[in-house]
Amino acid sequence: MTHDLPEGWARAPLAQVIDDLQAGFASGEKNVKGGLPHLRMNNIALNGKLDLSLLRTVPKRLAGLQHYLQLGDVLVCTTNSGKLVGKCAHFDLEGEYAFSNHLTRIRPTPDLVDGRFLRWNLWLHWQSGAIQERCKHWVNQCTLPKDVLLEMDVAIPPLPEQRRVVEKLEKLLSRVDTCQKRLEKIPMLLKRLRHSVLTAACSGRLTADWREENEGALARERWSLTTDPLGSLSLPKLPETWAWRKLGDISERVSVGHVGPTSKFYCDSRNGIPLVRSQNVRPMRLALEDVRYITEEFHSSLKKSELRAGDLLIVRVGANRGNTCRVPEGVTPLNCANVVFARPFSGISDFLEHYCQSKPGQELMLEMTTGSAQGVINTKAIAELPVPIPPESEQVEIMQRVRSLFALCDQLEVRFDKAHRLVGQLTPCLLAKAFRGELVRSEAELALRREARA
Repeated sequence: MTHDLPEGWARAPLAQVIDDLQAGFASGEKNVKGGLPHLRMNNIALNGKLDLSLLRTVPKRLAGLQHYLQLGDVLVCTTNSGKLVGKCAHFDLEGEYAFSNHLTRIRPTPDLVDGRFLRWNLWLHWQSGAIQERCKHWVNQCTLPKDVLLEMDVAIPPLPEQRRVVEKLEKLLSRVDTCQKRLEKIPMLLKRLRHSVLTAACSGRLTADWREENEGALARERWSLTTDPLGSLSLPKLPETWAWRKLGDISERVSVGHVGPTSKFYCDSRNGIPLVRSQNVRPMRLALEDVRYITEEFHSSLKKSELRAGDLLIVRVGANRGNTCRVPEGVTPLNCANVVFARPFSGISDFLEHYCQSKPGQELMLEMTTGSAQGVINTKAIAELPVPIPPESEQVEIMQRVRSLFALCDQLEVRFDKAHRLVGQLTPCLLAKAFRGELVRSEAELALRREARA
């Protein structure tokens, strides 16, 4: 806010353009029947609007006349975390309302400044970080002193221009808000798209056209079926060339990693072996960023839980049970603790990873949950997991198509991130433009145009 002001504008300390400034009051009594609505810091939303979803009521006897809000007042959050001190709202509600001790009420001088214009002026101070710099910092919160708030300079154009600025600004910010809400839907849509791709891939729908073109070759690859391989389980119908198999029947082994204390064997990453735990198993990704390391001696004693490239890892307990990923090439030696791992026969681990993370695979695994409140999927249940197996050549085609579609999702995600950042910059840019006098024509410019027309 160092730019020169347009003709007819002036700068002044807040103290010179307001009639009153008042801190609110605290109340230990909350949600009092028939009480006075009591606005708190969380009732000022991050978009500058009043949010009444968590409104409390307090005893009316606690409020003096100075604590009642009037139309046109501005509420500023003066006690909060450092990043939130300074957020403010224009009071435009009908009825009786008071406010808490974490808020300060500003009553603008009507002949000098419009409350809506003042709110956005202070909002720009907050967005620019100017308020946080001048706060007093305590252990868990910050406070904006009254004298600092009163000294804060504000830009003041003529009242008619203030109102035109606010009208234009709020119209533009409404469009920004609409754009943000639309963008917020994209991550969920992309997540659903990935799930749909996996479901189509693991049911045969994704490669239906490919099977028609390769019918003769597939007939020679067809899996030989044993009698009722999955007992009486009711499972979706598969393409004729596919077959249901138990995970244990198509794996060298299905086992569980080390179960028991491990922390006393932790060591420095330079001298240790990575120990994969449930938090390292993400959907279709082995996350080794925060992996723990165990001593080589302890690793050598856990040969049964040593991992190989291509092993399938499945979270067996907790809220994320069922999360599945494959051990990629080039990251071994690895060991694991308290996760189930399967070692599929050569050539199918990629497809299995995608199936286990698909909606049908996840639903089947979660149905196997037993035990405590956290829930556990035991090793025997994982070995019994029904898995649809296409011919090997179709698996290759499926994985190529899945990777291509997922790459498209990744590209859309990159574009979303860029758009989200740009839209996030619009509000402070519009505010800065408004308080440089660049959003609407000044009163002086309008007067000259009227004279020219006359």
